[in-house]
Amino acid sequence: MRIGIAVRPALPEASEAAKALKSWLRARKVTVLDFERVVEGESCDAVMVLGGDGTLLQVANQMAP
Repeated sequence: MRIGIAVRPALPEASEAAKALKSWLRARKVTVLDFERVVEGESCDAVMVLGGDGTLLQVANQMAP
């Protein structure tokens, strides 16, 4: 499984949560991609968004065809 993680950089809590989440996923043999790589065209099975409503809407807009 390949999961992209999008994080609101201005939100310290989101950055801390992303670090813990990446570690947890990797320990379970999940490939973790920074969202920038997904936007550039790398495929993934899911995207997790850590931030607020605006971050979620921005990621959804970037993922839309």
